[in-house]
Amino acid sequence: MPRPYTICHLLCSVDGRISGPFMGSPAAAGALQAYGRIAADLACQATIYGTTTMLDFCPGVYDDPLAEPGDIDPRTADDFVADPDAGSYIVALDRRGIIEYPGATMTRRGRTSHLVAALTRRVSSGYLAYLRRTGVSYVFAGDEDIDCALLLDKLGELLDVDRALLAGGGRVDWSFLSAGALDEVSLVVAPVVDGSPEAATTFERLDAAGGPPAALALSSSEDLGGGTLWLRYRTTR
Repeated sequence: MPRPYTICHLLCSVDGRISGPFMGSPAAAGALQAYGRIAADLACQATIYGTTTMLDFCPGVYDDPLAEPGDIDPRTADDFVADPDAGSYIVALDRRGIIEYPGATMTRRGRTSHLVAALTRRVSSGYLAYLRRTGVSYVFAGDEDIDCALLLDKLGELLDVDRALLAGGGRVDWSFLSAGALDEVSLVVAPVVDGSPEAATTFERLDAAGGPPAALALSSSEDLGGGTLWLRYRTTR
């Protein structure tokens, strides 16, 4: 199957924050509801989260024991798919192998999805054994860092995913955008300004040499009422 059509779907304040006090503001309530409704309507089989975001949903950081005899060497290991017919997947970007999972599935917004860890070859043998015991699938998407395009190719090839939703944070969003691995940016803008200097923003460069600015083409804009806007952009992938 070809690489999935990939949408970066974001909820932000007018000043581009994707976290912070504005989330609890009454002015953002309508935008929050719209964001979840639109995410469901986009009908993506896989939702991709960064490590930091995923740790918010999971028990915590995995305490990796020493490798045991028979553990799989990550330098030569194959991808492992525990449930190829799940139909709905949550994919966690985890280049070092640190996320502890609640089990093989997770329920978000009323939808239960099979968990897939997107790893690099830097992970330990013990962590691969832990994932197999837990029933969490894993795919290797790079040696040192996550290769966004390779990950999407594997989601299409191994899991028959034809539409994927990227749900950040900002550094993950920028990584996919700058790699040419996004087809669309879907932005729900809440009618509120946050102003928090520490809050994450929609797209954040990993470093000053993160590539040139990325041009987008507006494909539609919709007033959802109550001051909330839904903006959709095509990328130049």
